[in-house]
Amino acid sequence: MAQKWSFPNLCAMTRLHLMTYINLKAFLKAPEKALLKMINNYKPRDFNLLLFKTSPPAH
Repeated sequence: MAQKWSFPNLCAMTRLHLMTYINLKAFLKAPEKALLKMINNYKPRDFNLLLFKTSPPAH
């Protein structure tokens, strides 16, 4: 069953999706299913991006 959207809500969700990696078509058709798929496929990264080079604290 496809989700029914009002035009202002559709515009807002489309704007918010510009900052995510969720498939927009899948999200508009079934929002809960698309979000669960993204959460289940999430893999944390093993690195941190740092602005400045840092060293470990001295003991």
